Amino acid sequence: GDVAGHSLHAATVMAELRHAVRAYAVEGHQPGEILERVNELMRTLLPNELATICVLLLHPPSGRIRLASAGHLPPLLSLDGKVEFVQHSAPLLGVRAPRPPDLEFVLPAGATLVFYTDGLIERRDATIDDGLAALAASAGRVDDDLDRFCERLLVELAPPEIHDDVAVVALRRN
Repeated sequence: GDVAGHSLHAATVMAELRHAVRAYAVEGHQPGEILERVNELMRTLLPNELATICVLLLHPPSGRIRLASAGHLPPLLSLDGKVEFVQHSAPLLGVRAPRPPDLEFVLPAGATLVFYTDGLIERRDATIDDGLAALAASAGRVDDDLDRFCERLLVELAPPEIHDDVAVVALRRN
């Protein structure tokens, strides 16, 4: 997830949201319900804040994924040199608007799913589409070591002077 802003306050809000997501997940709620509950909490306690987030539930043996997004950038799926973005358009947290149903799909064996924040792909001198295209080009080759893969994405894509937080998480199904 990512909160609007670049301050200690924004980091504090993100920490609050992270703990709320964990609490609702531990209660056993599905991704979309987690986001509904976090959105209500946020609109009540933090009415002037906006945030994006992507939550998924993975069943490792089958690769079944249930995913819900709240305005977050689409995860990237990489398999055998081919990449595609997993689109699930939904309103940001902090906005009163209907949410779409959770997206359900199977993560194929050998596939890697990449989650990232906007700080990885947004540039002042390029469009968001340019940043997504650069990510797709870099993520077409996935290193055997996912830590090394994430580090390579940071080196290839993050600007020399970072003005925003940058996070990358990669998940591979064996």
